[in-house]
Amino acid sequence: MAPRVWSRSQQGEVWRSLVVTAESYIGSNDFWNMAISVGFGVLIGVGGAWATLRSNNPKRRVVWNQSSNTTLLRSTSPSAPSAVSVSHAGTTLVEPRLVELEFSNSGRRDISPTDFASGDESLIFDFGANIVTVLDTEVDPPSAPKPQHVIDGPLLKVKKVLVARNQRVTFSVLVDGPKGNIKLAAAHLTNTPVKRGVAGATRFLGGLVLTMAVLVTLATFLVSRVMSAPGEAADLKMDKRLLESCRYWDQHDKEKADKMCPPIRKP
Repeated sequence: MAPRVWSRSQQGEVWRSLVVTAESYIGSNDFWNMAISVGFGVLIGVGGAWATLRSNNPKRRVVWNQSSNTTLLRSTSPSAPSAVSVSHAGTTLVEPRLVELEFSNSGRRDISPTDFASGDESLIFDFGANIVTVLDTEVDPPSAPKPQHVIDGPLLKVKKVLVARNQRVTFSVLVDGPKGNIKLAAAHLTNTPVKRGVAGATRFLGGLVLTMAVLVTLATFLVSRVMSAPGEAADLKMDKRLLESCRYWDQHDKEKADKMCPPIRKP
């Protein structure tokens, strides 16, 4: 029997059969299992990052920092005293320094006066040298309430006051004594951690963690797709080989062609 020659329409039918097979993968369980797995991976990554962000940024949080510590007089020898002196209320200061203390509420809720668990003894800073006076108190935003204070030797006691969310307070303090760093002497605020740091850094780091988690999840998905691309290309190459083999079998091995090749429907 003379070999059967495939027409263009028959070849097209074979290709359509192969395309239908590929398209059917999209509706298969394997495809949706992969899509669901990727979706859950993204949700888990974002959820974990969000939980980390929330834990690092509680409802109320005080962050404080010593923003400057400047000596007002240059060091001089006893034999050549400085021609410049600093005095306050008629008293000459020996080692005058200007120290700036900054603290802010970096949490998500306001700190109310009732949150000062020990009243005016709730938030105390130790400057390590005798405090002469507080030269200035700045608040940001300017409309926020300005906290009052009590001076007790080297201690600066912040009186209970409303500290709004994202509000920043800066004390400019004149001290007389050797240079040192401010220390936190007391922190008795209800459900409000008080830590040294830079205002805004925690929120920035939390946002960075969230962004990195999303990027890592997406990168993992893209890498998995790239790794699977050679296999998909190999499948397509195999489909082309199958078409060529079907042409050969149809001419030389009809039984094998009927068994291995997609059925050809006549137009």
